[in-house]
Amino acid sequence: MTVRWQGGQLARPARQGAVDPSQAEAWNPFDSCFVLSVRGMVVASGGVVPRASARLLRTDTLVIQESKPGRPLAFTLLPAFPAQIELPVPPEWRAALTPLSQPAGEQVR
Repeated sequence: MTVRWQGGQLARPARQGAVDPSQAEAWNPFDSCFVLSVRGMVVASGGVVPRASARLLRTDTLVIQESKPGRPLAFTLLPAFPAQIELPVPPEWRAALTPLSQPAGEQVR
């Protein structure tokens, strides 16, 4: 799974034997919320939406970029939706996520 944000890309390699959330019966990506925490502290929380959504959200948003079965999940983290990735992000995101991020475009290992 990858989460792209203004400061780079967070990547979590697939664990062997782990259930892909996109294939789990109970997960509906179009009616979901998320919480992103780092070291037990909530950094971002809000809604999950597809790229083509007509929803207007003024909260943290995970935009689904890839959710096809058999493919790693990919999201873009935005401070609102719709918004561009260049939109300024909260300083809390930058402080918590920058040390964990790779430059955008690097391959997940």
